[in-house]
Amino acid sequence: MPDSPTSPLPKLPILAFGLGGLAVSWFFFGMWFAEHGLDFGRFWTVALYSGESAGLVWDLVASGALVSVIALYRRATLGAGRVAAVLVTTFVLGVCGGLALLLLFERPTQTQP
Repeated sequence: MPDSPTSPLPKLPILAFGLGGLAVSWFFFGMWFAEHGLDFGRFWTVALYSGESAGLVWDLVASGALVSVIALYRRATLGAGRVAAVLVTTFVLGVCGGLALLLLFERPTQTQP
């Protein structure tokens, strides 16, 4: 049954949204870095404290922290390698990628009859 609580999440939409989110965010990162160079300090200052985007950036920071906490909490079932992959993807590539990996690595829970 596709919508039962124990059925796995559909992999194709997770991959599509995860990769799509990464592509969009890195497109805009690329535009910023092409204009301003690799000044990461300036990038984070503008991102975290400019009035136009600060709320969204802080939301992404909180979302990245939440994905990390969930991955660490589930390390017994995910395994150290998968947790490391989620953490690195989240903080190096983007929250979309880390969340997609976390969802893809999830195993459906078995319910007792």
